Amino acid sequence: DPPTFRGLFFYRSLYFLNGLSGSAWGRFGIIFYNRVAKLTPVQIGIIEGISPFLTFVAMPLWGMAADSIRSRKRVFLLCKGFNTFFLLAMGVIIMSS
Repeated sequence: DPPTFRGLFFYRSLYFLNGLSGSAWGRFGIIFYNRVAKLTPVQIGIIEGISPFLTFVAMPLWGMAADSIRSRKRVFLLCKGFNTFFLLAMGVIIMSS
């Protein structure tokens, strides 16, 4: 069964929004850490330095998960859902304290 235009449009839109959100967070995340979360430059550096390492470690694990359930789309949506949840939770926790 070939994918329909509607299905492709949905996934391409998610891919576009994923890139857009990563670009926006990459630009303004440091400002958020500094002004809103009141982190020191050293703490921000540690967070920004650990992020690529965690991506390097987690990518093969998510790849194995996608291979085992034979669905890259589900794993992609799961990862994006977790990412969105944790970013929103971090904002709520920081804003409430």
